[in-house]
Formats: sequence, C-alpha cells, structure tokens
Amino acid sequence: MAVNKVLVADDFSDDSKNGFLRSTLLQDLGAETARRLKANMSLLYAVDIPKKYFNQKEIIMGPDPKRLARLPIKTEVEIVNGRPVESILKRDKQDSALELIILGTRGHRGVKKAILGSVSEEVLRNAQHPVMVLGPQALDEKYKLPASRKLKILVVTDLTEASEAAERFALKLAKQLPADVVIAHSVGDTIRRLKDMVYTQRIVNPQLDRIFDEIKLTAEESMARKVKAFSAQKIKVEPYLSYDEREVTKDLKDESWKHCDLIVMGTHSRNRILKAFLGSTARRTILSATIPVVIVRS
Repeated sequence: MAVNKVLVADDFSDDSKNGFLRSTLLQDLGAETARRLKANMSLLYAVDIPKKYFNQKEIIMGPDPKRLARLPIKTEVEIVNGRPVESILKRDKQDSALELIILGTRGHRGVKKAILGSVSEEVLRNAQHPVMVLGPQALDEKYKLPASRKLKILVVTDLTEASEAAERFALKLAKQLPADVVIAHSVGDTIRRLKDMVYTQRIVNPQLDRIFDEIKLTAEESMARKVKAFSAQKIKVEPYLSYDEREVTKDLKDESWKHCDLIVMGTHSRNRILKAFLGSTARRTILSATIPVVIVRS
C-alpha cells in the first residue's frame, strides 16, 4: 500500500531567533501531523541563488541533524535550487503521494497590513492539494499539535458547493487523526452582507424580513444535513450556527471555538486572482487564528 506524504516548506537560511523558532514550530507541526496520518514527511528548502553557487557547502547549509533527530518520525530533507513557490508547486503537481502541504507565514496584521507573505499567497492561489498554514498569531502563540489526545477540527462552511471539498477533507482528517468536528456557519454574516448591499443600493423591499427568515431556515436545514452526514461516518460532530451580524472570523474568539486544534475551510476556485479569494474570510482567518488553517480549493 502506498504511503502518503506531508510536504513541509521550510527555510533553513533564517538563523535569527524568530526564524529558528518558526522553523522548529513548522517541523513539529509537520511531524506530528504526518505521524497521526501515518504518512512520510518531506522538508523542502528552495534556494534561489545562481546555479554555480548551489553546490557550495559554505553557502548552502541544511538543517541541524540533531533537530531532525528529535522528531517523532523519519524525515526526508530536500534542498533544491529555485524559487520557493515554483519548487513547492512543482511537487504539488508531480508528487502523486502528496496529501498535504504545510507552510508558515509571518503576515502583516492591522487595517493597512492585512496581507500574507508572497510565498504563502502564491501557493494558496495555485496549489491543487490542501495547504495548512501556520499564521502569525499561531506562530506568536507557539502552537503545537497535541501528541496524545483526540483532536477537534473546526470546519468553517458557507453551506454551499464551494465548501464541499473542505468538508470532505475534514471528514477524512477526522477519521485519520482522529478528531471530533465542529461545523460552523455564520447566518448573521450572510444577512449582514445582504443588508449592506440592499442599503448601499437604496433598495426598498418590504419582504426583507421574510427573506432573512428564509435564509435562517435554509441554513438550519442545511446544517442538520451536514451533521447527519458526519454522524453517519461515526464522527462525533457539533453544529455551530451564529446569528450575530458580524464578520465570521470575529466568532473565532467565542468560547465555543477555543478548544479546536485545526480550522478547515474552502475557497471559490472561480477566483483566479488571490486578492479576490484571500481578501475576505480565508485571508482574515489565516491572519487571526491562533491554530493552523487548512485551505481546500473547491
């Protein structure tokens, strides 16, 4: 039986204190994820320098063997010459055993700095496989995936076809890790965006309240079907419907979400430009979450 692979995109060149910590957290996350999935782990370090210097050991340094020895699984290290984005996406396209890509992003937070690193953005835009991102808040919190207990996955869904691939991947993870699942949807965020559109365009519709009630009812019925589907696969699942009219990522700080270990969410494949995709929920989730976020393309 073929063994799947977890690919961790690492940077061994950053020998600063923060760089060392970031690399350690990424390696630990990749190793524990791979161990739970019964997969192999590969550390990929892409060096973008002139080819004639690539084989000089004085310039290209690999990871400290002692650091790798502490990991719970055997790890393959691959150092390649090329741009990090192209190197990662090449393996995403060609490696049939690949199951998950893991990378970190320092990102920038705040009103004027809601951006991710360039490597993370390009990989998220183009990768066909699910990508797990350890964002800036998770790095600040020194996140580590628990090694012994059962995990809990938070599935953020819009209850449409765009989230179905993410829901399927979350179900697969729940079986393999293993993990319980929280399926979360913000009805209030949907209504808030609809209200913004209506009020901005000065649309007068006396049936708005009825429409909002229908949105709530449809969401409740759809959520019930999702819960039934997960339960049928012997997964312990909890529904979470938020009616607060606020942006969905603000619910991440709610008490009912605090004990999750991973977030899984989908994206709209029709959005070929990253700003259209990560300019909304996925972008803010990665930047604000204190736990890893798995992005799955629809």
